[in-house]
Amino acid sequence: MSREQKIKDLAERIREEVRNMKNSIPGTPVKYSNTYSTISSEVSEQLECVDDPICENDIMQEAPLNCTQPSKEEKEELLSQVKFSDQIKIDFIPSIDYRILCRFLGVTSVNDIKNHPYQSHPLITLILMESLIGFMKKEGYDMAGELNFDANGNSIPPEKNPWTVKGKETTFTTTGFLYFEKIEGKRKDNVAFFLFTNLDRGGASIMCYSTDTNKSKDIVNELQVYSKNFNCLRGAKLKDVNMISASFSEVEVSKDYTWDNYYFSKEIRDLFQLEVFDFVKNVKKYNECGITKRGLIMHSRPGCGKTTIGNIICNMVPNNTVIWITPEILSENNYKAMSSIKALYKLADFLSPCIILLEDLDLFSQDREMGGGLEKRKAIHLPFAQAIPRSYVIDETVCTKCGKPVVNAGVCSDCYSHSRSPAVDGVRAPFSFDGVVRSAIYQFKYRNLRALAQPLAELLFSYLQENTIEADVLVPVPLNRHKVRERGYNQAALLARELGKMTGWPVIHNSLVRFRDGPPQARTATAEERRRNVTGAFSCQDERLVDKHILLIDDVCTTGATINSCASVLKRLPAASVWALTVAREL
Repeated sequence: MSREQKIKDLAERIREEVRNMKNSIPGTPVKYSNTYSTISSEVSEQLECVDDPICENDIMQEAPLNCTQPSKEEKEELLSQVKFSDQIKIDFIPSIDYRILCRFLGVTSVNDIKNHPYQSHPLITLILMESLIGFMKKEGYDMAGELNFDANGNSIPPEKNPWTVKGKETTFTTTGFLYFEKIEGKRKDNVAFFLFTNLDRGGASIMCYSTDTNKSKDIVNELQVYSKNFNCLRGAKLKDVNMISASFSEVEVSKDYTWDNYYFSKEIRDLFQLEVFDFVKNVKKYNECGITKRGLIMHSRPGCGKTTIGNIICNMVPNNTVIWITPEILSENNYKAMSSIKALYKLADFLSPCIILLEDLDLFSQDREMGGGLEKRKAIHLPFAQAIPRSYVIDETVCTKCGKPVVNAGVCSDCYSHSRSPAVDGVRAPFSFDGVVRSAIYQFKYRNLRALAQPLAELLFSYLQENTIEADVLVPVPLNRHKVRERGYNQAALLARELGKMTGWPVIHNSLVRFRDGPPQARTATAEERRRNVTGAFSCQDERLVDKHILLIDDVCTTGATINSCASVLKRLPAASVWALTVAREL
């Protein structure tokens, strides 16, 4: 390639770069000299092998462009020499978007355009964008159209964003110019907006243009107020909200999620009634006190019912917004998600009355079992429930002796027909031995899952809070020595230990002893075989239990034979009373 051709190519590159910079940012001066120096240095490096180097004068002669913009006074002087200067003044504005704005607003200078910006977290900014057309219509404006431009000033389609909420899709502009004409107004009453969104970089903004600075500012402020009352996310049940990426999913609400269909203690129900449902029913009263949202942190080990309670809340507040943050969103991008959580209360201002649910163990600790940092936060602790269906709960009238459901209050026919009344004063169990309850007890008893002792004991404690049983001490039903050696623990003893911590009742271990071994009760076929298998199998000589109200603790009651045999021995001490409490019983 000849020296002259290289000079021509370089000059053409300078022209192209200057054109690009003219149209890049509205109203931004173009620095020709910097552009020239950058390209000149780059090309000179490529031409080092040429004996006769290219000089700047050669380039500028081939590129007849002014290296500096004329001053304002020089422009006005040049225009004054033209009779139709007022008609072409706008054409001297370098940016096409500003030329269009000037014509739309009825002004001839960029200086006559007054703007006011709005920028917040991307999701909040997009809420304003979604509400914009409705707001301007309320203010008496018709939409005149929308445009968008690339860096070279070429017209391109505006960027759109679809949201599907409550089964309805809403599509709105997120990048581009929107033009609004005042109904029965003058051109100078018109208003334009420039919307910009770049979610890859976590940015979104709105710029309002008019011919008056205060007008632009007031419109942006009024848009915020309007968006807080009218946006498509209000009343939705949003899950895994990310404020930075402006993303969310929607909870599929099922009518099956009610308190009646799942077991939760009265204490838990009352707590949520106070913290959530009372707020929803008395929104005006709370708003008068400045409270427009409620935030709840639910914490407990996995499988304790946080998801079930979240679904119950979503189902029971159909007209209110729920923002539900679950652990899954944190595994995707911890930094962005944590930033999102800090901004949730700003989002709630646009969706109030609003309920925010945080499953917090996963937010403040990598180990869900540990829950680091919770001691410093006000949180709701959920006892073990694992979404137990209500059908497994024994809450109807039961036999005063064996605890089985009966139609009429009193003793059931089985207990009444025995030649000798059962020695135990009463057996109680909160659940039937079925479904998830059976599975939990099986894992606890045979799979060495000792960690279930505490959550299962929590169920017993919840039952005792709602059903009074007189007791001075807790006594676990014993296993024979071979079973303890084989299994490594007595599941009843673990339950009694944990329940003792919750109730404050002392636990008397090793006072009741099983000295005669027999086949496991689970392998016996009939109730009569079970009674024979445990008859005379227990003994107790512990004087600490004399005249005490004793509560026997076991995992499950099948026929009651084991419990009744233990009660017979304890009554001979004598004990003042003997009751039994198990997690579940066979019905």
